[in-house]
Amino acid sequence: DAKIVGWPMAITAILLGVLEVGAGAILQWQGTSIKGEAAAWTYDYRETADSYSGASWVKDYYKELGQTKVRWTPYAYWEYMAFRGHHLNIDDHGRRATWNRGHGSQPKPRPIKVFMFGGSTMFGTGARDAYTIPSIVAQLLSAQGVEAEVSNFGQSGYVSTQEVIRLMRELQKGNVPDVVVFYDGINDVYSAYQNREAGIPQNEFNRVKEFNRDASVRDTSKALLVQVIQYSNVYRLMAKAKKSAKPMVQEADVERLAHDVRRVYFANVALVEGLGRRFGFKVFFFWQPVIFTKTVLSEYEKRELEKERGVAPLYRAVYDQIGREISAHRISAHRNEVPVDLSSAFDGTTSPPAVYTDFCHLSERGNQIVARQMVMYMQKRGLPRPRTPL
Repeated sequence: DAKIVGWPMAITAILLGVLEVGAGAILQWQGTSIKGEAAAWTYDYRETADSYSGASWVKDYYKELGQTKVRWTPYAYWEYMAFRGHHLNIDDHGRRATWNRGHGSQPKPRPIKVFMFGGSTMFGTGARDAYTIPSIVAQLLSAQGVEAEVSNFGQSGYVSTQEVIRLMRELQKGNVPDVVVFYDGINDVYSAYQNREAGIPQNEFNRVKEFNRDASVRDTSKALLVQVIQYSNVYRLMAKAKKSAKPMVQEADVERLAHDVRRVYFANVALVEGLGRRFGFKVFFFWQPVIFTKTVLSEYEKRELEKERGVAPLYRAVYDQIGREISAHRISAHRNEVPVDLSSAFDGTTSPPAVYTDFCHLSERGNQIVARQMVMYMQKRGLPRPRTPL
């Protein structure tokens, strides 16, 4: 009898082992290691984006990107850990390395401090250090004779509220900039899609699940079993597949969520303007482009757009509302700055045919186009003069 019972258990164990090994092989091929990081990076499909034109550095760049990690940070939830690579570098404060011209030993006016906030598109996912939007902005300002020290505060996945919190934390430390730039849109919309509620960070359901975990899982053996399951290859592959599936937003929810995203965004704009008046810095807001607003798509971009068809109606509804409000200037009369709508940045015959590496991230060519439009507007509105000499 014991042998009869033992055989099914043995067969089950073998099958589970085969599934685990198979799931592990798939995850490794996709570039994911045991903790969702890329210690054994092999491939990122974005390497094949036609916007790279077959550049030789791309594979090594994505290998480095896959090796980056994040850590907990108060209020904003997460930030990048320090990383040193050939194409990608992050300092001990979680900030991406940014091009800044050396100012030599001769006395000169102190460069203006420029803080640039955003999500992974500001961080520069898909681009080398010297070709992120903040780096290109720094280079363009330098070429125009503007002494500027640009800091890249972009963090992967951040919504505009998290960025406001990061700015507040810098002000609390006495680190006051002369100019602040916000570059938003994509993550605010995606978070609303993901959570079916506007104004909260991405993956908030994970924070809810983790809260009071010790109280809900008191039994040590149960806690260990849960941990083993969650770190198994099969579980992580199923979770990844579930995350990849993007169901359509119900039509009744689209307008509600679009209205709420717009409301939260402009409330954050007002908050930052108030901080700017109190602390004496100038602020610029830019509403970013996304693949759904590009009128002419390459074949690769068409495939990326098709992958995101479930979220497309919400993006189009939000971008329509934001665009109409910006163009009509129907914002409070005391505003210093109306956000600049860059959603059509890639329209026109002068734009390269391919700029996206997925539905939201840009190639280095795309970053150059965005950065040029930012600098043109900032110069038009006027930048502050350096405050004190070195």
